[in-house]
Amino acid sequence: MRQQRGSALIFSLLVLVLVTTMVSLNQDRHWRFQRTNQLLNLQQRVLEYQHSAELLAGKYLLQDAENNKTDHLKEFWAQQTQIFAVQDGRLQLALEDAQGRFNLNSLSKKAKSISQNPLLRFSSAQKFFIRLLQSFEPQNLSESESIEITEAIIDWLDKDENPKGYGGFESLQYATLDKSRYAYQSANQLFSDASELRLIHNIDDTLYQKLKNLVIALPADVKLNINTAKKELLAGLNSKDILSPLNQEEVAELSNKLASTPLEKIDELDKLISNTNIDTEELSVSSNYFLLFNQTIIDDRLGNSLSLIKRKNGRITIVWRVLDLHDDIQQQSIDR
Repeated sequence: MRQQRGSALIFSLLVLVLVTTMVSLNQDRHWRFQRTNQLLNLQQRVLEYQHSAELLAGKYLLQDAENNKTDHLKEFWAQQTQIFAVQDGRLQLALEDAQGRFNLNSLSKKAKSISQNPLLRFSSAQKFFIRLLQSFEPQNLSESESIEITEAIIDWLDKDENPKGYGGFESLQYATLDKSRYAYQSANQLFSDASELRLIHNIDDTLYQKLKNLVIALPADVKLNINTAKKELLAGLNSKDILSPLNQEEVAELSNKLASTPLEKIDELDKLISNTNIDTEELSVSSNYFLLFNQTIIDDRLGNSLSLIKRKNGRITIVWRVLDLHDDIQQQSIDR
């Protein structure tokens, strides 16, 4: 009898442990199910607000196109971040001219000459980028170092496997370097995203951090809008026969003048800088591509989204969009 009672007690304890474990597992599954539903609901609401923000931004951009043929930072769409109250939170949105960044794919354009003279064998966009690379501190890249990096990017973009110039870098060169870092081939096509710069030979993280908010990947024929260009990019300007950048005083002077009096025609640029015949081949005063930064805060949860908007011939097209959700509020303003 004692043995039977002891066995029954042990069996009861085992049943209790089993039931407790099952209840705990079910509670955990229920919590995970609720959490998944909450995140899916949040994602859906953020997407809906993102679509609404895109529609509103498109309306602004189409109205602007009806009013004038140029784009600059004094226009309504380029003004401060707008904030709207929404259910259980708020929506912030801001527009930036994507053509105010340097288009990396414009580096695929070839110069008309095959001369070994750098002033002749590089296109206007390539010379602009060479000047820009030299303007960053504290790197202080030399002209030859900047040319090497530019040549490596040109090889990344072109369709062949023939290294161009001293700094040329194709699949064979990447394959012979440290495999732990360079286990890939040259793309041999246009950039799909500016983050691909991190794969280019001689572009380290320090240089990439300098470049990442100044560059973008757009169709190769898209030019830089001088009216909305980021101040740091202005150092890349100079005459066709000079590969050195503008100095900081010239950049500051030009930036102030453009901010106060945007250009109506690109030919007017020479008047803003004394004694400099600026190369304007890859510059414009109007834009077709814009970045929409959208931040939605709902129930103390944060959703950031970014859209590339194309405006052309009275139509708005969303080229791409990305979404990033967070469990809590990590920033209070849109990070451009």
